[in-house]
Amino acid sequence: MTPRHPESDKGKKCPACLNEKVRHWKSDELNLHICLNCNLVFQAKTMHQIYKGEYYDYWDLNNFEDVRRMKVLTSEKYIQIICNDTEVNNGNLLDVGCAYGFTLEAARKSGFNTYGVEVSPAATIAKERGYEVFRGEVDDAPFKTNFFDVVILIDLIEHIADPITFMKKLRTLLRDTGIMLIVTPNIFSTSRKILGDRWFHYKDEHVCFYSSKSMETLLEKSGYRLLRRYPGFKHLTLKYINAHNRKYHKSKITKILSGFTNILPKKITNYPFKMPTETIYLANKK
Repeated sequence: MTPRHPESDKGKKCPACLNEKVRHWKSDELNLHICLNCNLVFQAKTMHQIYKGEYYDYWDLNNFEDVRRMKVLTSEKYIQIICNDTEVNNGNLLDVGCAYGFTLEAARKSGFNTYGVEVSPAATIAKERGYEVFRGEVDDAPFKTNFFDVVILIDLIEHIADPITFMKKLRTLLRDTGIMLIVTPNIFSTSRKILGDRWFHYKDEHVCFYSSKSMETLLEKSGYRLLRRYPGFKHLTLKYINAHNRKYHKSKITKILSGFTNILPKKITNYPFKMPTETIYLANKK
């Protein structure tokens, strides 16, 4: 942990609770601050234009079906959490940051009417796959208020520089009996403590890093109630992990792992292993 830099703290507010008691936390490739009230770790920057290009290229879309199978399998498990642990098991479902529509596919299989929002060109492919997807920001999407029974944010909230405003907007779209599901990295996770600066969720486009405390604070501040919290998981292939590391964590270790992955049989490198990662939150409107 780096020493405090008072000059860099002045005038900064925590995006999750708006408290001004923040201090410099670490400086490497990312310039991070921590809120002394809710423990949110954040970059003092706004979301940039990286999502306007081919943000999902590293998903290895030359093997689209393998990636689709992996992503849908994970999303099916998330949908099961909603259906098993709440009273909502059908209705209108919105996936914000829906990419190619893999979560929409899982939700449709479970009987939901599916809608998506995606800022990148992946929205076009999702629509070609038969899903109703708005390309752009959720603020500009033509959705009616109180329309959705479920809103899903998978690997999305950490990209939002003004999460309170964002969550309040989504609250207007959610029915009074609706459910919010959020999946996001945990800044105080064991993996972050072990990996340190090499933690795989340290990315330039991630502007807010939540702990359980800061997520509950954000939900409270935005008009939600936390219902349950779960240890996160995803189904990931070795090939997918390798592609992710090549984009975000280039090192000698990455090259060694890449070479090792390349010599393994495809049935191993393309098999979706269930791996513990991130945290899952269920919430509803207060």
